[in-house]
Amino acid sequence: MSLVIVLLFDFQQRKFVKRQRRSSEESLQDVITVEASLFRFRITLAASLARLRIKFNLVNIDRVLPEIVKERQRMARGLPLHGWVNTQKASLGDVRDALTNEGFSDVDSVQRLRGHAFCVDRHCGDLLVFSPDLRAELSKTELVKDCKLVIQDKSCSLPPNAMRSVLTQEQCVLMTGSFSALTVAHVAAIAASCSGTVLVCESKEAKRKELEDVLSKMECTNVDVIPRNFVDLDPMGAELENAAVVLMMPQCSLSAISNPVEFIVRENRDVDLLQDLSRGSVSQGRLSNLVACQKQELAHAIKIPKSSAIVYSTCSSFSEENEEVVRRVVRSKLHIYRLSDTGLPSDSTDKAGDKDLFWLEASTESNGVFVAVMTRLGTFQQGAPVVEQPAERSKSKPKPTAVKSPTAGPSSGKALSKKQQGKRKREKLRKASQASRSEPPPNRARKTREPPLP
Repeated sequence: MSLVIVLLFDFQQRKFVKRQRRSSEESLQDVITVEASLFRFRITLAASLARLRIKFNLVNIDRVLPEIVKERQRMARGLPLHGWVNTQKASLGDVRDALTNEGFSDVDSVQRLRGHAFCVDRHCGDLLVFSPDLRAELSKTELVKDCKLVIQDKSCSLPPNAMRSVLTQEQCVLMTGSFSALTVAHVAAIAASCSGTVLVCESKEAKRKELEDVLSKMECTNVDVIPRNFVDLDPMGAELENAAVVLMMPQCSLSAISNPVEFIVRENRDVDLLQDLSRGSVSQGRLSNLVACQKQELAHAIKIPKSSAIVYSTCSSFSEENEEVVRRVVRSKLHIYRLSDTGLPSDSTDKAGDKDLFWLEASTESNGVFVAVMTRLGTFQQGAPVVEQPAERSKSKPKPTAVKSPTAGPSSGKALSKKQQGKRKREKLRKASQASRSEPPPNRARKTREPPLP
């Protein structure tokens, strides 16, 4: 059903004219079948649309959309273009110089983006921002063709950049969730800057092939693919034994995305969400299913024994998918993880007032995204976790004062065992008994017998 909706929308945008397929385009039988069916009923569909427009006095089809969807469309039209620098092939300075040589001007803020201007993003040091009108022109530059500059939504670049705050030399990054091959390449470039490697879980063969092609084109040689779902892996098994940092970008409601159709297609997200998003809200049932999967993945991730940090990110505006999922782990009785600074500059704290949670709201400058970084305090072992209490807990909660057992001796600093207490008690009773026998008996009044009367 979701495929039909996408193709019908595309068909309507083209005024019901048949789409010309490119010679290099991959043939997908489902797409071909749906396109053929829609084209066969094009006259009926166009007539039905015309009747609806007359009935509801609509200038265009957008008028039937909910107000929240129309607001998102308005924001999406003005979204700047973002591109991250592939440091596997070029440095940030090299890319900026190349753009300047091609006639672009380097400015200091998004507010000054006019014409061919660009600037460095305020949150991500490897991300450049352009006017949305430059997409076609940028795609023709050698920088983009050679994959030195990669055009991608900003919300996809924030989680990898938050990972920098916890990544150290020669560590392995495990990626789980739903993301495009471009995001994997971005993480690989960041990991390579500190001689690190990347592990990706992908069970579908077609997506593994696409991933291999993109990584080869971008010269990413530090990525290994595990052909299984993350939750099916043994967290203490050999496949995950080197995972030090876990980057989680699970399927979410995408409720903070202004251009969901484009985002879903480009970023390998769930097309079934389109029905909900077209109505302006996600059903409670679908939201509950998403949250359950997010909790399952996060619960699985904390069991990886050598992981020192987890970076969790969604493109959702719902607290159920964001801070509530994270705090469930942080406030767990296991005390394995705590919230840490994301390393991303923020203008304000999150809705609940926690400074360690990063929340960028959807606006005319970017889509919305939530990021949390959790660092390990203890270790998880099968059976029972070994808990290391964080330093700040001892400050806020004083240690209980040790109380000596009443049966302990004056110099004893430890409580006696039950056997020792019983022995000590019997000894005290024996001494008390001996003392009572050595003392003279107390004086007792003797009764005198009176003589009989004469």
